[in-house]
Amino acid sequence: MEASVVNILEPTDSVLVLDTGYFGNRFSLLTNMIGCDTDVLKFKNGEHADPNIVESALSKKHYKAICMTHVDTSTTVVNPIENLVSISKKFDVYSIVDSICGVGGIELNFDQLKADVVFTGSQKAIAAPPGTVIIAVSDKVMNYISSRNNIPAYYMNLISWKKIMDDPVNYFCTPAVQLFLSVLEAITLIKEEGLKKRWIRHSILANAIRSGIECLGLDFIAEQNYRANTVTGFYIPNSLAPKIQSYLKNKGIIVASGLGEFKGKALRIGHLGNITSNDVKLFLRTLEEALQNFNYKIKSNALSKSMDILNQL
Repeated sequence: MEASVVNILEPTDSVLVLDTGYFGNRFSLLTNMIGCDTDVLKFKNGEHADPNIVESALSKKHYKAICMTHVDTSTTVVNPIENLVSISKKFDVYSIVDSICGVGGIELNFDQLKADVVFTGSQKAIAAPPGTVIIAVSDKVMNYISSRNNIPAYYMNLISWKKIMDDPVNYFCTPAVQLFLSVLEAITLIKEEGLKKRWIRHSILANAIRSGIECLGLDFIAEQNYRANTVTGFYIPNSLAPKIQSYLKNKGIIVASGLGEFKGKALRIGHLGNITSNDVKLFLRTLEEALQNFNYKIKSNALSKSMDILNQL
């Protein structure tokens, strides 16, 4: 995220940040840090970035770049990045897409998308250890940053990295070889599964989890039709979220707490990478058990509808 900002933007450049949660807002922290004229288009937490509102904003002021999240892990909202990137092209604005929680689990074709920058992390749907970033950059951006001579970064300077990619014999820094090899192995597994099959698997598992959560009578953070297939945020009533989280942890299931305004009110379950239907069933059964343990009256059995969905695998 920081590399994309530092390489493209300069002090006083105007940039539009689409804030659909904690990580969308993080873009503004970085653009402000280098002195950009930053406008934040804030959407209600749980709601997607509305392309009509974005287009209206772009029509009123010229921006050099627009920053957005594909999936904001904090609100578990998936944004319509195809529409948003298309609008950015209409106004000749660089599009920077954070797909940390998207690539590998949700359909994204960089060449077809025609975004200028898309980056992801090794630790999410790619299912490798954390510590590695994969970044895709358009020819337009590479040509632009190649013409710059004042990129205020050493390690995050993409031109420096490009030289090593062109000729690995050159020295730039000592790479974390063990992490690169882990990513290679993870991508090998993805190729063996088939990327399209992986997208479908993530969709089926997500639908099963959402169905189970609905059966328990719990509500979602993200609005309907914009819920990510990689992570789901859901409210836990009666201030039980920390207790439910601890209960699940004691059973060997790790879920994240809510961020920002959702802290103590909601939980987030990641269903991405190499998880299976058995993992989903274990989570739903244990979540139901946890709620009952704290005297929460569930609506119906968590697996009552989910099994039919999981059988699609």
